[in-house]
Amino acid sequence: MIDEKRVFIALPFSEGFKKEFKEAIFDLKEKCPEFRWLPEENWHLTILPPHYWSENEIEIVSNALKTNLKSKIFNLEADRIVLGPPSPHQRFIGGGLGQERAAYVKTSASQSKRMVWLLFKDSQEFFNLKTQVAKIIESVGIALDKPYQKEIIHLTLARFKNQARGFQEKSLNNMVQAEKVELWRVFLDSS
Repeated sequence: MIDEKRVFIALPFSEGFKKEFKEAIFDLKEKCPEFRWLPEENWHLTILPPHYWSENEIEIVSNALKTNLKSKIFNLEADRIVLGPPSPHQRFIGGGLGQERAAYVKTSASQSKRMVWLLFKDSQEFFNLKTQVAKIIESVGIALDKPYQKEIIHLTLARFKNQARGFQEKSLNNMVQAEKVELWRVFLDSS
């Protein structure tokens, strides 16, 4: 059996954004200490979700991206901190690619939520990058699951098991620059 690694394609955040945003959520972390807050070094946006690849496939994908990815630097606008993911009774209203604000239609209690998300406004540049990355990977013969599906752009900040007591949504207007794409390995925690 081939030894496969669980890897995904990520858009990391700059140290400047991490520092600025860490200060922006300080009060929220104080109000919700029972949440399991993710360390800043793990903050990223997922371009393509985890896949199981061999070391050889990882090398092929890495080289293909280094050689063929023609991405330009673009900005993403942080919109708000919310509980996620959306429940089946809740739907995401995306703006006309940045022309309207992204928002949640609230129709259910917070019990169905299990994460705290930093939600970003819809971005055609992000979707274009995701599409380009998927096409490059497929061009080297590696199949992907639902690579062109448009998703809610978000950063997972925390996870929790019980109700989110003390949590309040927070509106933001921070900008983050999308500068590079990386392959990240997933190490599953059994606890």
